[in-house]
Amino acid sequence: MKIRIACKGDQKSIEESVKSAYMHYIDRIGIKPAPMLADYNKAIESHKTYVLEDSELGVVGVLVLVISKGKFLLENIAIHTSAQGKGYGKALLQLAEKTARELKFDYVELYTHEKMNENISLYQRIGYDIFDRIHESGYSRVYMKKYVKG
Repeated sequence: MKIRIACKGDQKSIEESVKSAYMHYIDRIGIKPAPMLADYNKAIESHKTYVLEDSELGVVGVLVLVISKGKFLLENIAIHTSAQGKGYGKALLQLAEKTARELKFDYVELYTHEKMNENISLYQRIGYDIFDRIHESGYSRVYMKKYVKG
Protein backbone atom coordinates (compact mmCIF):
# COMPACT_ATOMS: atom_id res chain seq x y z
CA MET A 1 0.00 0.00 0.00
CA LYS A 2 1.20 3.46 -0.93
CA ILE A 3 -0.58 6.77 -0.30
CA ARG A 4 0.42 9.81 -2.34
CA ILE A 5 -0.90 13.15 -3.56
CA ALA A 6 -3.14 12.66 -6.59
CA CYS A 7 -2.12 13.91 -10.03
CA LYS A 8 -4.14 14.55 -13.19
CA GLY A 9 -3.36 11.07 -14.49
CA ASP A 10 -5.23 9.58 -11.51
CA GLN A 11 -8.63 11.07 -12.39
CA LYS A 12 -9.98 8.00 -14.22
CA SER A 13 -8.87 5.60 -11.46
CA ILE A 14 -10.36 7.88 -8.80
CA GLU A 15 -13.68 7.98 -10.64
CA GLU A 16 -13.67 4.18 -11.00
CA SER A 17 -12.98 3.72 -7.29
CA VAL A 18 -15.72 6.17 -6.34
CA LYS A 19 -18.23 4.57 -8.71
CA SER A 20 -17.46 1.12 -7.33
CA ALA A 21 -17.66 2.26 -3.70
CA TYR A 22 -20.93 4.21 -4.04
CA MET A 23 -22.88 2.38 -6.77
CA HIS A 24 -24.86 0.22 -4.35
CA TYR A 25 -26.30 3.33 -2.65
CA ILE A 26 -28.18 4.54 -5.73
CA ASP A 27 -31.23 2.32 -5.11
CA ARG A 28 -31.23 3.13 -1.41
CA ILE A 29 -31.17 6.92 -1.71
CA GLY A 30 -32.93 7.18 -5.07
CA ILE A 31 -30.23 9.18 -6.86
CA LYS A 32 -26.49 8.98 -7.47
CA PRO A 33 -24.56 9.88 -4.32
CA ALA A 34 -22.82 13.26 -4.56
CA PRO A 35 -19.31 11.74 -4.74
CA MET A 36 -20.28 10.04 -7.99
CA LEU A 37 -21.04 13.46 -9.51
CA ALA A 38 -17.96 15.30 -8.25
CA ASP A 39 -15.39 16.84 -10.56
CA TYR A 40 -12.22 14.99 -9.58
CA ASN A 41 -10.05 17.00 -11.95
CA LYS A 42 -11.08 20.08 -9.94
CA ALA A 43 -10.51 18.21 -6.67
CA ILE A 44 -6.99 17.29 -7.73
CA GLU A 45 -6.25 20.91 -8.64
CA SER A 46 -8.05 22.68 -5.78
CA HIS A 47 -7.94 20.46 -2.70
CA LYS A 48 -5.65 18.10 -0.87
CA THR A 49 -6.48 14.93 -2.78
CA TYR A 50 -4.70 11.67 -2.10
CA VAL A 51 -4.82 8.30 -3.80
CA LEU A 52 -4.09 4.93 -2.31
CA GLU A 53 -2.31 2.40 -4.48
CA ASP A 54 -2.45 -1.34 -4.01
CA SER A 55 0.71 -3.10 -5.23
CA GLU A 56 -1.34 -5.44 -7.43
CA LEU A 57 -4.46 -3.43 -8.30
CA GLY A 58 -3.09 0.09 -8.75
CA VAL A 59 -5.10 3.09 -7.53
CA VAL A 60 -8.03 1.79 -5.48
CA GLY A 61 -8.76 4.60 -3.06
CA VAL A 62 -9.20 8.33 -2.77
CA LEU A 63 -9.27 10.88 0.03
CA VAL A 64 -10.38 14.46 -0.66
CA LEU A 65 -9.73 17.07 2.02
CA VAL A 66 -11.12 20.59 1.74
CA ILE A 67 -9.16 22.91 3.97
CA SER A 68 -10.18 26.52 4.50
CA LYS A 69 -9.94 29.08 7.26
CA GLY A 70 -11.27 27.46 10.38
CA LYS A 71 -12.58 24.33 8.67
CA PHE A 72 -11.06 20.94 7.89
CA LEU A 73 -13.53 18.90 5.86
CA LEU A 74 -13.05 15.30 4.86
CA GLU A 75 -15.14 15.68 1.71
CA ASN A 76 -14.78 12.18 0.36
CA ILE A 77 -13.17 8.87 1.11
CA ALA A 78 -13.72 5.87 -1.13
CA ILE A 79 -12.16 2.46 -1.60
CA HIS A 80 -12.88 0.36 -4.69
CA THR A 81 -14.91 -2.71 -3.73
CA SER A 82 -12.12 -4.97 -5.03
CA ALA A 83 -9.83 -3.61 -2.32
CA GLN A 84 -12.18 -3.25 0.64
CA GLY A 85 -11.46 -5.10 3.87
CA LYS A 86 -7.70 -4.54 3.72
CA GLY A 87 -7.53 -1.58 6.10
CA TYR A 88 -7.17 0.96 3.30
CA GLY A 89 -10.08 3.10 4.46
CA LYS A 90 -8.63 3.14 7.97
CA ALA A 91 -5.25 4.25 6.60
CA LEU A 92 -6.87 7.15 4.71
CA LEU A 93 -8.89 8.20 7.77
CA GLN A 94 -5.73 8.17 9.85
CA LEU A 95 -4.01 10.35 7.24
CA ALA A 96 -6.88 12.84 7.37
CA GLU A 97 -6.70 13.05 11.16
CA LYS A 98 -2.89 13.34 11.15
CA THR A 99 -3.07 16.11 8.54
CA ALA A 100 -5.66 17.99 10.61
CA ARG A 101 -3.43 17.82 13.70
CA GLU A 102 -0.36 18.95 11.73
CA LEU A 103 -2.32 21.94 10.42
CA LYS A 104 -3.45 22.76 13.99
CA PHE A 105 -7.14 22.00 13.51
CA ASP A 106 -9.11 20.85 16.53
CA TYR A 107 -11.34 18.47 14.61
CA VAL A 108 -12.10 16.75 11.32
CA GLU A 109 -15.57 17.36 9.92
CA LEU A 110 -17.33 15.11 7.42
CA TYR A 111 -20.79 14.39 6.13
CA THR A 112 -22.60 11.38 4.76
CA HIS A 113 -26.08 10.72 3.48
CA GLU A 114 -28.61 9.98 6.23
CA LYS A 115 -29.48 6.65 4.54
CA MET A 116 -25.86 5.44 4.57
CA ASN A 117 -26.41 3.88 7.98
CA GLU A 118 -23.29 1.71 7.91
CA ASN A 119 -21.12 4.80 7.33
CA ILE A 120 -22.74 6.66 10.22
CA SER A 121 -22.21 3.65 12.50
CA LEU A 122 -18.59 3.25 11.40
CA TYR A 123 -17.77 6.89 11.99
CA GLN A 124 -19.42 6.81 15.42
CA ARG A 125 -17.42 3.69 16.36
CA ILE A 126 -14.17 5.50 15.59
CA GLY A 127 -15.02 8.66 17.52
CA TYR A 128 -17.09 10.90 15.25
CA ASP A 129 -20.17 12.56 16.73
CA ILE A 130 -23.20 13.86 14.87
CA PHE A 131 -23.54 17.62 15.21
CA ASP A 132 -26.03 18.54 12.49
CA ARG A 133 -28.48 17.26 9.91
CA ILE A 134 -28.95 19.38 6.79
CA HIS A 135 -30.82 19.04 3.53
CA GLU A 136 -28.56 20.57 0.88
CA SER A 137 -27.89 20.12 -2.82
CA GLY A 138 -30.73 17.60 -2.98
CA TYR A 139 -29.28 15.35 -0.27
CA SER A 140 -30.19 14.74 3.37
CA ARG A 141 -26.82 14.86 5.08
CA VAL A 142 -25.58 13.98 8.52
CA TYR A 143 -22.64 16.13 9.59
CA MET A 144 -20.15 14.61 11.99
CA LYS A 145 -16.90 15.66 13.63
CA LYS A 146 -14.07 14.09 15.52
CA TYR A 147 -11.77 16.05 17.80
CA VAL A 148 -8.14 15.29 17.01
CA LYS A 149 -6.29 17.93 19.00
CA GLY A 150 -4.07 16.79 21.80
